Amino acid sequence: MRMVMMNGGLGNQAFQYIFLRYLEKKTYLPHVIDDLAFQTEKQQHNGYELEKIFHIQHTRLSDLLDADIIQEIRRLMACKDGQANDLVSIFRSCGLEMLPVEEGNCYRSVFPTYKGKIYSFPGNAFSPEITQLHGNFYYYGYWINAHWFWEIRDTILQEFQFPELPDPQNLSLYQAMKSDCSVAVHIRRGDFISYGWLLNPQFYVEAVRQMRTQIQNPIFYIFSDDIPYVRSHMEEYGFLPQDQYVFVEGNGEGKNYIDMQLMSACRGMIIANSSFSYLAALLNRRENKLVYNPTKREVL
Repeated sequence: MRMVMMNGGLGNQAFQYIFLRYLEKKTYLPHVIDDLAFQTEKQQHNGYELEKIFHIQHTRLSDLLDADIIQEIRRLMACKDGQANDLVSIFRSCGLEMLPVEEGNCYRSVFPTYKGKIYSFPGNAFSPEITQLHGNFYYYGYWINAHWFWEIRDTILQEFQFPELPDPQNLSLYQAMKSDCSVAVHIRRGDFISYGWLLNPQFYVEAVRQMRTQIQNPIFYIFSDDIPYVRSHMEEYGFLPQDQYVFVEGNGEGKNYIDMQLMSACRGMIIANSSFSYLAALLNRRENKLVYNPTKREVL
């Protein structure tokens, strides 16, 4: 059995799924989604979203196990008695041999009691040699890199189909964003403040300036998890009084995907160091799109 860990919000889930589909396409072997992170009373973010939003039907670990077994696995993983409490070790104790394949050193850092071999690959990198491994594996990481996507782009674009917009306000925004003067600006704050991941506002200052030179009369559509802060710091992010801009609000509580859908309609995109807007840029099908990416890892 080969299994890919999935957790986090929509952006992380999508990149983990893209990685899984890449593995399936290149190895011709089925892979299972480990969705146990979502089988709890307190849901992570908005829970498992790939099926809800994109109607993706793929084998999940929770489909293969009875509820009492899932509960016991979660109990074992929560134990702090010094024993190995990771999923690979738990499966091994039941007779299913597999090895972890980690991105960076994330598996060992999350499960320091794990004893055994681990295959490690660089974080946020494209490592096609990963498909040359033979055996049963548990893939643990986020795999946020555009090359996994580009290798199977047609498959992912076919599978990642946004639903129809549910209300007139978002539909009106979407129609307006299809113009050649639209620029999506994603400013991520929230938990990035405590993690120390906030982007330097100078990135936005330069990106906004560049958009003015490349797009005639741009209209900036501003997306953020902290609109009040951004609204009161527009000058800090490089916006001028004469700029045209629209704050996109109201798509919280399970409707966050609509922001991704709207972003992906814009000609210009100034994305954050976030898997959410990174994915929106990849799903943007416009041939003349302009993307400013703070990581500068790949061309989007």
